[in-house]
Amino acid sequence: MHPNNYSSASGLSKKAWARLTTLAAAVLLAPAAWAQAPANDDCAGAVTLTPAFTCTTVAGTVASATQSQAPIACNGFTSSTARDVWYKFTATSAAHTITIGSAFDGVLEAFSGSCTTLASMGCADDNVSNSSESITLSGLTIGSTYYARYYAYGSAAPTNGAITACVTALAANDAEVQAIYALGKTPAGTPQTVQAVIRNAGSTPLSGVPVTLAVTGATTFNNSQLTGNIPVGGTATVTFTNYTIPAAATGTNTLTVSLLADDNLTNNTQTYSQLITTNSFSYVSNTATINANNSVGFGATATAAFVVRYNTTVARRLTSVVANIGDPASVGNTVYGVVVSSTGAVLGRSANYVVTTADVNQRRTFPLTTPVNVAVGDFFVGLVQTPSISTQYFPMSYVPQTPTRPGTFYTISPFSATTGGTLTDAASQGFGIFVVEATADVATGTSAALNRAISLYPNPSTNGVVTLDVRGANAQGGLQVQVTNTLGQTVYTNTQLRDNFENKLDLSHLSAGVYTLKVKVGNDYTIRQLSLTK
Repeated sequence: MHPNNYSSASGLSKKAWARLTTLAAAVLLAPAAWAQAPANDDCAGAVTLTPAFTCTTVAGTVASATQSQAPIACNGFTSSTARDVWYKFTATSAAHTITIGSAFDGVLEAFSGSCTTLASMGCADDNVSNSSESITLSGLTIGSTYYARYYAYGSAAPTNGAITACVTALAANDAEVQAIYALGKTPAGTPQTVQAVIRNAGSTPLSGVPVTLAVTGATTFNNSQLTGNIPVGGTATVTFTNYTIPAAATGTNTLTVSLLADDNLTNNTQTYSQLITTNSFSYVSNTATINANNSVGFGATATAAFVVRYNTTVARRLTSVVANIGDPASVGNTVYGVVVSSTGAVLGRSANYVVTTADVNQRRTFPLTTPVNVAVGDFFVGLVQTPSISTQYFPMSYVPQTPTRPGTFYTISPFSATTGGTLTDAASQGFGIFVVEATADVATGTSAALNRAISLYPNPSTNGVVTLDVRGANAQGGLQVQVTNTLGQTVYTNTQLRDNFENKLDLSHLSAGVYTLKVKVGNDYTIRQLSLTK
């Protein structure tokens, strides 16, 4: 489902920009527009849909339809026209879902009453194209007739006006696992807080629904919680007891949230994949696919930031920000990684980076010019977009999540490179998970200066080749690195490290696992954990 879109004040998604373009275009009616209107062009001719427990579609079209009512303001947008077609159904239960699919951006509105006394019950306008719109209606009177209309968004008639429509009856007892809130990448040895959003997708209120979390893989854990009262169409968020990933753990965890069997078995389970790292944080499930079309951006003249909040239970040293760059229009534009405080003040940043074609829909590492030390608690990292060199661009990739986790994903607009700006929770916009990761080492050793001078990336490494970036170590003697395995055996040494240089370490001969990397200058040293995930 394509979520809500930022306003001009806080940013625009591709959907919003496409719509502004559509509304601005002048369209001449083709001869096809003069063809005969569909039989269900107005309410009186509404096509009957028969409710069923599965979606049994009825084919139709909006081709040559005319407007019977003014467009409705829906999901923050109002179409310039509403060339609508109509459907009706007789309620067989207290709740039903209307779904209409099309290859164009459509708007769906539902009504109670008769054709002469229609009362709007809500609307749906979430998807740009080639998808469907759905409305779930509750509190219906069995035996009463309800209506729905559907029309193409914008002033131009769609090239392909074909649609399909159905009405499904809701099961009486139907709890759904709607979302899992967890880290998709997390350092070993850290406590994990997992939440699940449970939705009442049935036609009767629910209370005290048992919800179980099972963790398998590198960690084994089970916990169950009960929901509170959940009204029809409502949600409840449950928080499971924390579990801690063992410090020496490697590999992945599979998080499975499940419900007891009810009247609908298709939505009782959801899984989330969690990659165990030495120093990386991310909310994106390790198995999630990132769609290049799922990207957001701000106005063409804006400097603004997309920010993600993480939490650490030990003091860490942030060395880089990783962000997935979306939208080919980002190529040639300048972005950079940033670290801000809980009040939006700038704590650190990377150098400016001009996006290349090779970066599109790829994760890009932005090394911080000066590592940032973070204390126990929350820390905030993000991606900043600068004014466009030509047209609007949408650099920030996201993974859809409904509902979007609150208090986690933020925007700052406008954003100042020196002073930052005000954090605004983006959960209400419904985009989902911003693909912004943090690389934060637990720095130990005898030299605070050496701790600050060392950055190690990528970590984890999938091919065994890593960069040891040394900046400002001011070493009086030779810099050297020693890598040991979990048995304490030295498996790699290099006595030719250079200061103010990106030193490449080829550890491709080593097996997958966790290693300790020790950088030494005379009697001083600093230690990092390195994960190889071949």
